[in-house]
Amino acid sequence: MTYRSDGSIEDVSGAMGNVLRLFAETLNFTYKVIEPADGTWGSELSDGTWSGMLGQVVNKADLALGPFGTTVKRMKVVDYTASLHYGDRKILSRKGEPEIDSWGFLYPLTASVWVAVVLTLALAWLVTMVMARRPGNVTPFNWGGKLLLSYLRVFFNQVYILPLLPGLTWRAAQGCAGQAVLGSWALVAAMVFWSYTGTLIAQLTVRHISQPIQTLRDLLDDPGIILYILANISVTEIISVSIFCIIISKVCLRRKYRLKISMKDGELKEMYDLEKIGRLRYHEALPTSEILYGRSATLYTTLTQDMTIATYFKETKRCDFYKSKEGLFTVNSHCMIGQKNSPLTEALSHK
Repeated sequence: MTYRSDGSIEDVSGAMGNVLRLFAETLNFTYKVIEPADGTWGSELSDGTWSGMLGQVVNKADLALGPFGTTVKRMKVVDYTASLHYGDRKILSRKGEPEIDSWGFLYPLTASVWVAVVLTLALAWLVTMVMARRPGNVTPFNWGGKLLLSYLRVFFNQVYILPLLPGLTWRAAQGCAGQAVLGSWALVAAMVFWSYTGTLIAQLTVRHISQPIQTLRDLLDDPGIILYILANISVTEIISVSIFCIIISKVCLRRKYRLKISMKDGELKEMYDLEKIGRLRYHEALPTSEILYGRSATLYTTLTQDMTIATYFKETKRCDFYKSKEGLFTVNSHCMIGQKNSPLTEALSHK
């Protein structure tokens, strides 16, 4: 918000301020901006009244910009406009320091590819043991070891046409069938090896930066991380009650079904229980310093996270934050709110 010299609010800045001015121009109305005393979005108090911006709309204000997430409790006291955008929430954490991973040589190939390579090597070796012609003066153990070593040489792109044993060449030992097996293995090994070496060089060029929190489960399983959530928002309401309702709209049937879900177990219940051990805390603003200088993370909208990351990079020329791959509350609408049964809310939704 922008303020006058006497401290009073002059106007609203940012994206929502632009939305407000656009609506004021197209619908031909004027407005006066007021700010809640507690500076919060608003929540229901023990006496049934509402605090924050929600309380102002319930009592006297015509409109609150937000944007607000939709919840059943809020729908009972205010009306929502059509959604301005849909988004999800992700976990924002601090990146680790650049480091050299001693196990980095395994990363160019996934575990499934490594297993496939080992199984293919074993199969080619066994087929060759059966189809190749072993000299009578060579023991099966010595013969098998020489074959396995030669196949490993093929994989590591070494010369494989050297004699297996003195006076015994590959062609004489394997015959046409053995040569076919060897050729197939050489083709597979070459493709895998070239892919491996190219990816390994690229990975060694840039040091590994740890980003361990990619899912809610990762956060729950790390006992040293504190999770911060913005107070008095829709997510707070969802995780702070044991039973909540979701309204599922079926547009094609134009009917609404109310579904009760018991939050007795699952990851959301575990996240709620973090408060009991001091690992879930509520805050009034994005706790940037706690994330940067402590083992903390926050669950926030991706739109706000993107703006935070961009602003931080603009100011410091550093990229110290990362978002989790997993998104939570994916179908999360963001709307403005107005007084119950207000014609203004309907007009804004129409526009």
